[in-house]
Amino acid sequence: MPEKIWLSSSIVIALLIIGFLAFFIAAKKYRTQKTNYKTLFIIGIIWLGAGIPLGISNKNWGFAVMGLLFAVVGLLNKKRWYNEPKWSELPPAQRKFKLTLLVILAILVLGGLAILLLANYKN
Repeated sequence: MPEKIWLSSSIVIALLIIGFLAFFIAAKKYRTQKTNYKTLFIIGIIWLGAGIPLGISNKNWGFAVMGLLFAVVGLLNKKRWYNEPKWSELPPAQRKFKLTLLVILAILVLGGLAILLLANYKN
């Protein structure tokens, strides 16, 4: 059983590394956007909302602190907020890039869930 966990973990780690490399290569190639501080603020609020219960239950305030930092940075740059274009307004290359990232993210999430279920499966 431990061999399966190590093999599964190795596969997930390899997929994560490949995913990060693909992301950074593609992001460098298509980097035409400025930082979206509105999205950073929204992520901060979500992380803060999730981090408070986690901090109370687990005594780990990492999510809450990071959420607070993201929200503050987003608010400090409120003058730079802009509305993102709709999907139909995106150029085809950018649509393909975003769709590819979503598919890779979905595969990684499902792979992690499968590993978690296999590791917790007891005969």
